[in-house]
Amino acid sequence: MAATEPQRQLAILWFGCAAPLTALLVVGTLTDKLLDPAPVWQWYTPLVAPTLLLMLGTLRAAAAAPTAAGTFYFRLCRALSVFYWLCLYLTVGAGLWIQATDALQPLPSTLKKGTLFLAVLQGLVGYALGAFFTTPPAAKAKPDATANT
Repeated sequence: MAATEPQRQLAILWFGCAAPLTALLVVGTLTDKLLDPAPVWQWYTPLVAPTLLLMLGTLRAAAAAPTAAGTFYFRLCRALSVFYWLCLYLTVGAGLWIQATDALQPLPSTLKKGTLFLAVLQGLVGYALGAFFTTPPAAKAKPDATANT
């Protein structure tokens, strides 16, 4: 199955949202701005990597036939994706702000709390995107071979 334009748009959305946050975490890790980077990466990786890998694998394996996923389902996936990424960014932003204003609340503490709702959202988004990206090609009408006999 070929990657459809909506699949490409969702992949661009996800990779486009992942890139700046990943870059921020990489810079924070390398410059020691993250006081303890291991828990931050342990928080971030399972919330983002599985979905990105699903998209990459599906796009890579795409063949020539379009998928049967509809416009409504694409819009649903896009809305869920935007909301999920907004929640990820807000969680990191809130954690950085809390860490800057309260030395007793390090970033990993806030991220751990955020996982309570992000894990649920990630499950919903992952399921929706998985179904969207793996929708089989539309069944092509094939003439019945026995009809001519």
